[in-house]
Amino acid sequence: MSKLKIKKWDPTTLKKDAVILLLGKRGTGKSTLMRDLMYHVKDKLDFGVAMSPTEESSESLGTFLPSSWIYNDFNQPAVEKMMALQRQHWKRGHGSNVFLLLDDCMYDKGIFRGETGKVFRQLFMNGRK
Repeated sequence: MSKLKIKKWDPTTLKKDAVILLLGKRGTGKSTLMRDLMYHVKDKLDFGVAMSPTEESSESLGTFLPSSWIYNDFNQPAVEKMMALQRQHWKRGHGSNVFLLLDDCMYDKGIFRGETGKVFRQLFMNGRK
């Protein structure tokens, strides 16, 4: 059996337009890593929204985000509004660095299908400036 070599990584080198996906079983530290990453990139981001259907995760998000930025479930209109505002700002030449944080939202298998799926495709295909 070979050993896995893990290189030390400095989270401050994370680019502001990065897309990050954290996957793992329950209790493996995904939310802890997410909080740590957000701490290290907080000065690179101007605004964003977080969505989480679980009370525990929402409370955790509240330790570093204003409650008005946190939704208790996936909220497609909020994502669409944020994307529309970004398009308007970039057309004027001064877009912001925004984030969309989804924690524990994958319980709904349809989140990447239908109209919601279109929003995610637009976000990931056109979300970088």
